[in-house]
Amino acid sequence: MTVLKGVLVERGYIGVFEIEYTLENLQELVEGYIEYVHNKDYVVICNDEGLTKGLPLNRLGLWGKAFILKLNYDTGDFISLTDDELKTVQEEIKRNSFMNA
Repeated sequence: MTVLKGVLVERGYIGVFEIEYTLENLQELVEGYIEYVHNKDYVVICNDEGLTKGLPLNRLGLWGKAFILKLNYDTGDFISLTDDELKTVQEEIKRNSFMNA
C-alpha cells in the first residue's frame, strides 16, 4: 500500500493530508473525475467537472477540493511531497503566490 502525502486545499482549509494511492480514493477525495494541472514542480489534482457541479471555489481559484503532489515523470505515478515541500507549498498558498509561479 502506497500512501501519498500532500497539501489539501478546499474552501476555508489548507493542510497536510494523507491518502492511500488509488484512482478511486483520489476521485472520492475530489468528489468526481480527476484532472491535474502542472504548476512549476508540483501537480494539482482537482475535480474535472467542479464548475459544472457547482463546487465551491477554493483558494487556488479552482472549483472544489485540490490535492497538491509531485509527479514522477519516468513512471507517471504521483508521489508525496517532502516535509520541506509541504511547508513551502502551504506558505505559497497563504501568500497567494502558488498558482502564479
